[in-house]
Order: sequence, then C-alpha cells, then structure tokens
Amino acid sequence: MSAPEFHFGITLSGGAFGEDAATVGNALFVDVFRSVLWQVGVAGDAADHLLEQLLAAHRAAPPGAWTVRFVAHDGTMDIVLTQGGGDWRISCQVPIR
Repeated sequence: MSAPEFHFGITLSGGAFGEDAATVGNALFVDVFRSVLWQVGVAGDAADHLLEQLLAAHRAAPPGAWTVRFVAHDGTMDIVLTQGGGDWRISCQVPIR
C-alpha cells in the first residue's frame, strides 16, 4: 500500500463583508482542513497542532484573501498558506494505509 497522492487548495476572502463573514470563513476552513487531513490519516492531536500553527500564521499575516494548498506526495503532506504576499509552509508525514 502507498500513501495517498493529491493536490487541493482553497481560497477564502479576507473578511471584506465584515467580522461575521470572516468568522464563517474560518469555521469553513477548519472543517475543510480537518477533512483533508483525515482523508490522509492525520487526525487528533497531530491535526490540532498543525491547525493551531496554520491559524497562528494566518492571524500574524496582513489581512486579506488567503489561500491554503495541500499537496500529498511521497508519504508527506505539504501545507502552504499564502497571504499578504508571503508564504508559510509546514509538512507532516502521511501514514501508509
């Protein structure tokens, strides 16, 4: 068996429609994030830790639209946040099923 291989991305507005829209966007993103990681076998504390790091980077970046890309390859999941003209990256191992 091999680890899954795929590319997936999501872009969210920077809350141009007010605080409520930003909150809804973050809640949507958290659901998508957890679903993507679950699909590759990363869950629980490991997923929570990655999510906390990514959301901290999101809050530290300049406001505006943000894109998160997930790339699973060779047993690794790369997660890239692009926001405010900069990139933040993290990787984790993907369990082999």
